[in-house]
Amino acid sequence: MDFVHARRHDERKVIMLNDHFQPVEDDDKLLPEFSNFLGTIARLYVPLNWVTWHHVPDKNDLWEFVKQKYIIPEQGKHWVMKSISSSWRVYKARIKEKHYICYDNDEERLKHRPNDIPLDEFKMLLKYWNDPKVKTLAKKNAISRKKIKDTHTTGPRSFAQIRKKLPDHATPTKAEIFVATRKRKEGRQYKLPNEILKYRLSTIEEICSIGANTESVDQLICGDSSHGSTWLVGRRGVPKKLKKQSATEVPNSYVEELTTKIRDQLANDMKQQMRDNMTWMINKLGEANPNLKVDVDEMFGGISCENENATPSKCGDDEVDEIEE
Repeated sequence: MDFVHARRHDERKVIMLNDHFQPVEDDDKLLPEFSNFLGTIARLYVPLNWVTWHHVPDKNDLWEFVKQKYIIPEQGKHWVMKSISSSWRVYKARIKEKHYICYDNDEERLKHRPNDIPLDEFKMLLKYWNDPKVKTLAKKNAISRKKIKDTHTTGPRSFAQIRKKLPDHATPTKAEIFVATRKRKEGRQYKLPNEILKYRLSTIEEICSIGANTESVDQLICGDSSHGSTWLVGRRGVPKKLKKQSATEVPNSYVEELTTKIRDQLANDMKQQMRDNMTWMINKLGEANPNLKVDVDEMFGGISCENENATPSKCGDDEVDEIEE
């Protein structure tokens, strides 16, 4: 992620949101890049010695840093902060698994302290994890986690992006999302036996094919289990306490910033094309007039072309393709 951290302000990429204010993109490579970048923020800039995410100070600074690397509406702040929070908790859990649970005492744990965690910070973590109440809560959470059998298999892909890729992504049913997020790889073992899931998925698809009502299908999916508001939706981009807004209600500042970015890019493309055309024309004149001396770089403010002998269309198209990628 070094290339993202080193990204200049004028190189920022645009992140779009859906009606739940979740990032969605046609480019399948951009969202994994964005998510990985948020993970690096959690690991690099948020100390582990805070008891919970709610105790972490100056969280707004993290949001401002994200906006230095990406153009994203203010409505995306909640999703971004929840993502950093989740990455921070996962990172903390992995440190505990590799450097606490597998050793019997603090002396051994200190000997195997991670190199990227300061000694004082790691000692505070050990003190926290050794607390009897924390141990009891951790054991309770582990038991609850093991009870979850019907887990999704989307990996790093978000539910929002999977929903966008469905044929009728505007109003997909719970059944369609359930089937799309429960795909299994042959030969791999899962908590829920593959035979049970295959039977369940085939039953759902059969009921959907005969045009059964939505409530009966949803009942088949949920069964007797109760689920939270994010089940089959993914991490929402708006707090529960706030009234849901329309995804089209984008701040004027975002629209203006995006417009400026596009306008500047088009202006640069046109200037580059003019420079390429002038280079090609002067090269042709130079073949007939060897004494002709014209500094094209000086005329166009130092903008250069990678291939000075290219035709106008070739060099210009290469530059445009590079920007689109």
